[in-house]
Amino acid sequence: MKKLPYKYQIPMIVVILLPIMLSVMPAIMLYSTLPAGTPLFEPWLATVKRMVPITIPTLLIIAGSVRFFVTKWLVQTAP
Repeated sequence: MKKLPYKYQIPMIVVILLPIMLSVMPAIMLYSTLPAGTPLFEPWLATVKRMVPITIPTLLIIAGSVRFFVTKWLVQTAP
């Protein structure tokens, strides 16, 4: 990561962590609520199918808004 320019480090971290978060978090939630002996794969797949279409556009809107806010008002350019 250190060899990449800084402007590419954060998007690269998001690209690496987002699929992990979108796949593992539903599995953790389901594993803790399912009765013992119940198969995990089908409920997990159904949860991921419901979650991803809502999560991706929401992430893009929020991430874009935060990046715009930070670059326009919080980061001051050097004189």
